[in-house]
Amino acid sequence: MPIIISPDLHLIDTAGTYRWSPDRATAAWDRCYEEFAEALRRSVSPAWLTIGIPGSGRRTWIERAGKTDGVGPHTVIFDATLCKRLSRRPLLEIAQQAN
Repeated sequence: MPIIISPDLHLIDTAGTYRWSPDRATAAWDRCYEEFAEALRRSVSPAWLTIGIPGSGRRTWIERAGKTDGVGPHTVIFDATLCKRLSRRPLLEIAQQAN
C-alpha cells in the first residue's frame, strides 16, 4: 500500500469514533501538512492528491490503484475532499518546496 495521509484519520478517537470540531479539524490538517512534507522529503515516487466529495470512491480508488495501477509502497497519497483550489494550494506549495 502507498503512504496515505488523511486528516480524517486524525479525527478518529481512541474508541474509533469520528469526532469533528473546528479545533480538532485545524489540528488534523496542520498535522497532515507536516506529514505530507516529511513524506515527500523521504519519497522518490510521485505524490497524488485525491479529489472528490465524501463517498465518491477516493479510498476505493487508492486500494485498487495500489494493486493494479503501479502505485507502489513509496507513493505518497493525500486523501481528502480537496474540491476547492484554495484547499489544494497549501499542498501544492509543500510539493513545490520538496521538488
